[in-house]
Amino acid sequence: MQKAHQNINWENLPSTNTPLNQTNLNSMDQAIDTIDDRVVAFDTSKANQTDMLVAVKDVRLNSSTGVITIEFFNGTTRTIDTAMEKIAVNFRYESNPQSPNYQKLIITHEDGTVEYVDLRTLISDYDFADTATIHPSVTNGTAKFDVIDGSITESKLQPNFLADVRVEAARAQAASSASSDSALLSQSWAEGGTDIRPGEDSQNSKYYAEQAQNTVAQLLAAFGLSVVGARLIFGAVFEESYGIAVSNTTLVFSEITP
Repeated sequence: MQKAHQNINWENLPSTNTPLNQTNLNSMDQAIDTIDDRVVAFDTSKANQTDMLVAVKDVRLNSSTGVITIEFFNGTTRTIDTAMEKIAVNFRYESNPQSPNYQKLIITHEDGTVEYVDLRTLISDYDFADTATIHPSVTNGTAKFDVIDGSITESKLQPNFLADVRVEAARAQAASSASSDSALLSQSWAEGGTDIRPGEDSQNSKYYAEQAQNTVAQLLAAFGLSVVGARLIFGAVFEESYGIAVSNTTLVFSEITP
């Protein structure tokens, strides 16, 4: 801001350097008017005394206690305790092998005081409710959830589960039926008696085996021989036909299985 008035430096008579004329008087009027405007503006924007009395005059901090003191122009003060002295500057863990439940965190504050925190308090306890499907239990801090026998209903299954089971069951039934049919057909070809093939009682393995045995027996009989179990018997016909006297008419085939 610049000065509004410049001194004229009036001189007394007989000096005529500072005449009391229009120029000098108007210069004074202009300066007075500018100053008057500034006074009005200042009065409008200045703080009043009531407000200044509650304005902050000084702020002090006690670094040892963390207390902030605020002083006002009216002489009153206000304190704010920041609890800075309770700031943790160090901590350590303490346990006792003889007591597994003893687990503490030891915190040292700025003011030297010590605080013990039981770590068990940091673990929340939960209650588990029984349902129609799940039975919960807790043993030595370990939670276990058992599915109750017979409690799984259709509503708890995957939507396509039962459909898949029914499809597989149908496939298994079809496979079982096919297996039974194959077994019956095998029996028909092995020994007959199933009534699933025309003429199966004379067209099967057992029938052909019996026919073969009869043919062999007839052939041996033609030569005076017979088979009893694992023994080949030389009969009288054999001796007469070939003129051979057999002192021991039984020959044992120990390697032959009838």
